[in-house]
Amino acid sequence: MKIPQIKNALRNIKGTCEERLRKLYPAGLPALAEERYRMELSYLETSEQVNGFEIYRCLVRESEKCAGYVTIRGTAGGSFLIYLMGHSLVNPLPAHYYCPKCGHFEVMGTEVLGSDLPRCSCPSCGSALRADGCNLPVESVWGVDGKKQIDFDFNANRGMFPFAEKLLTKLFPQNSVVPYGMLSQRDGRVFMDQQGFLLLPLGRTMEDYEDLKDYLDDGEECLSGNLQVLEKNFLYRVMVNPNELCDVLVSMQQRTGTYIRELMCVDISSITWKDIVNTRLYPVISEIPASIFRMVKPKNFMEMLSLEAYGHSSYADCQKEDAYSSAMARVELLQSSEFSEYGIYSREDVFDFLTGIGFNREKAFEVMEFVRMGKAGRKSEELEKILEGYELPKRMECVFKKCLYLFSRAHCACYLFDYARLAVYMKMDSRGFSQVLKSYGMISLK
Repeated sequence: MKIPQIKNALRNIKGTCEERLRKLYPAGLPALAEERYRMELSYLETSEQVNGFEIYRCLVRESEKCAGYVTIRGTAGGSFLIYLMGHSLVNPLPAHYYCPKCGHFEVMGTEVLGSDLPRCSCPSCGSALRADGCNLPVESVWGVDGKKQIDFDFNANRGMFPFAEKLLTKLFPQNSVVPYGMLSQRDGRVFMDQQGFLLLPLGRTMEDYEDLKDYLDDGEECLSGNLQVLEKNFLYRVMVNPNELCDVLVSMQQRTGTYIRELMCVDISSITWKDIVNTRLYPVISEIPASIFRMVKPKNFMEMLSLEAYGHSSYADCQKEDAYSSAMARVELLQSSEFSEYGIYSREDVFDFLTGIGFNREKAFEVMEFVRMGKAGRKSEELEKILEGYELPKRMECVFKKCLYLFSRAHCACYLFDYARLAVYMKMDSRGFSQVLKSYGMISLK
């Protein structure tokens, strides 16, 4: 279903982004930041994805009004526009220092994250430098020509849902907005959870979709169905996932009086892997990465991000029956000579390695897309054809063929930094944090 274009969406997006750029870079916009912004903006101006960006922008504004929290999932989290409009710590630029007083800008390379950089003073004026950056290529979001389809899939605290529904009704006044339900299974029981909203075609109501009608666990009517069913019925889905991490962050925001959006890179820089695991929420949601953290003991955020992606990606001979065995198998692969030289933790690692050995960005993106879907091991002849005219180290090719599916670095970075924010709250008020976990049933009451 093609939904109406939101009025003034592009103008609003540009206004919000440029206001944020002025706040982030008060002493002048670095050329690298301006280039990334202009490139993404030019892609957006010629795409059909303006509505998705505007819905996100408006959801973020609503979350500020109600003291809620909304984030975005998947590769979209690596967009510079998304970063500028939201409260994520995932700045896709390379790790860098910036001086807010004189504008000094220094790129520190791709082997670290901004949150790992030590505090230091500006070599030009002596002021404190601000460190930032996650090194996320624009191609992973937009493709090589800006035509890649972007999935807009949001996480939010449960308290955001009434505000989100009202917002969508305001943005699309001629379309009915109804709850969207999806089946899930927890502890052997089946639930119908609300996972966002559906926009119905003009003049249609829920009563026109009897075959899709169902009930959420609270008794409210909803429509349900997979993406193919929704598309067949011309229903537009706005995915808003009720997220436990967002719920706990909002509860700690209320307990401490410190807004989530106020916790920046400098505030999480001292957080360790042990702090993140000690939140007790991380092992529940990310059991394999948590086990890998305990075994490997990552030294910094770059290593944590790599292992977070590694724990969610899939590799040949690493698919075991339980989380601990899967983690053990991954650690063994991690210690192999091939992986030690060419560690492919996320799809962006493929891109970075290839551009680093001279592949042009278009070819590197093509190979990245092929490898991330696990095709390198299944379709060797097709890989050879794609690589015609390029020389790929045999050990790198060996690692490529072990990859069954590679997660997005941007997706994992969004989660990792929010877990780090959670760990900051835990250290601020450990007793309050324990009470919040108990209230959500995440730890047992004594």
